[in-house]
Amino acid sequence: MFTCPECEYEINAASELCPHCGADLTPRPAEPDAKPMSFRKRLLVLLLFAALIASVWAFLLYIVPDRRAASQAQAEAQAITSLREIARQLAAYAEASDGQYPASLESLGDKELSPAREARREGYILSYTTSEMRGRITHFALMAQPERYGFRSFYLDESGVLRATRENRAATSDDPPA
Repeated sequence: MFTCPECEYEINAASELCPHCGADLTPRPAEPDAKPMSFRKRLLVLLLFAALIASVWAFLLYIVPDRRAASQAQAEAQAITSLREIARQLAAYAEASDGQYPASLESLGDKELSPAREARREGYILSYTTSEMRGRITHFALMAQPERYGFRSFYLDESGVLRATRENRAATSDDPPA
């Protein structure tokens, strides 16, 4: 005698269906064993996984800017230092050029790039504007505007008075001294 695996009644061993519950008692063919992945397939899967991980890291490094500033105060201090250094270089240029400032900061050469790069690393974008009088550039303005909300914007011109604002805009000559 044989026991039905579904209802556990004793039945004839030659039965194809259980007379009590109707369960199918025919032997099922054994499933073929899954072949292990070949070395090539494993290598391909590993390479695809590595490419996926590298892509995610590259994307994250692209969207997350370089931020060395440990604090807001450090970032603002670096922006102020950069503005003052560039203003010093502009004054030296004007002294050597009969009181005329350059049309762009690139005229200062590589000396200007270092302070601007430092400010950029701290999350500040520097801009330089000039104004002419009788065909001569006699006035300049430097602005440092943060990329992040909540940091101060700065303004510095040939007068040497540093001005700042906490508003989400570029600082101007109308803002209070910092």
